[in-house]
Amino acid sequence: MALLLLHPMQAAAQALSINQTPYDEAVNILDLRPITFEDVAERRLDPILQREGVTVGGWLSGQTVQIKAGRHHENHTVLNRRKPDLPLRLDARSGPIRGAVVFDGAFGSYALAGIGPAQMPGRSPLGTGILTLLFDEPQCLVGFRTWLDPHRFGVFPMQFPEGNLNLIFWNRDGQAMVEFWRFKDFGAQAYAFIQSSGSEPQITALTIQNLDPEGIGVDDLLLSPLCPYLVGQRLPPGFRLSSASGRG
Repeated sequence: MALLLLHPMQAAAQALSINQTPYDEAVNILDLRPITFEDVAERRLDPILQREGVTVGGWLSGQTVQIKAGRHHENHTVLNRRKPDLPLRLDARSGPIRGAVVFDGAFGSYALAGIGPAQMPGRSPLGTGILTLLFDEPQCLVGFRTWLDPHRFGVFPMQFPEGNLNLIFWNRDGQAMVEFWRFKDFGAQAYAFIQSSGSEPQITALTIQNLDPEGIGVDDLLLSPLCPYLVGQRLPPGFRLSSASGRG
């Protein structure tokens, strides 16, 4: 993977885009230190949790949520009205706990988990809720680790549009810069996404929602305000991308 740092005047001529880039290479090339959650084990998002460079909550102020059944009839919280209020801020109204830092056996460590709606007996709401990351300053690179559960047929049915994983990147104007869905991945996953144009950082918030049957945890966050130009990056098979702005 070639890396080219552009001068701001050069970057202005480049079209802004966000693409996936290898997580481990991003760590090594940009010398990043992942943000972990061992020191805040068992902490609840009540309604937010602050970490270095980022505040974690359920969703952005102005957005509304709905309950949606997944493919195994488990319930998830997903966005309904997507358009957030300005300036961007996390919804801090009192109500049910929206997330927690819990031990996740998939990682063998503590991870963030959104807490979704009530489930059928024997099911936990952990991991079935929305998580939103609001950054102290705009970022050029964002990454994390998670675990996705496979579908018995190997492909997540398209009638579940949030897929195993749905990511929405927001700029400071409350516009959805880009949206990614994951339908085919399963097992341990490490994702990193970067503005490939070398422009000024614009990623102000990230919404993470899912219809994964067991819910998901999020660990080892990566953040970087540096905007390298990654040459030859392409979306891998299984990703669907939309550059449309958020819907009202």
